[in-house]
Amino acid sequence: MPPKDNDKRSARRAGPSTRALIVLNAILLVLLAAVTFAPAVSAQARSRGEYTMVAGGVKGPQSW
Repeated sequence: MPPKDNDKRSARRAGPSTRALIVLNAILLVLLAAVTFAPAVSAQARSRGEYTMVAGGVKGPQSW
């Protein structure tokens, strides 16, 4: 039995969307690899007893 005209149209439509999904998956895989293999960053590089001071104001009434 020969394929219907509708079958050919649906097969043609599946091509670009399938390619787009493959490209999207490849991009996501590259991003995942970049995050996984990136060097580790430590926010706690200071030793004990070393502090960082930041200037700033206080909102609201001051009770001195």
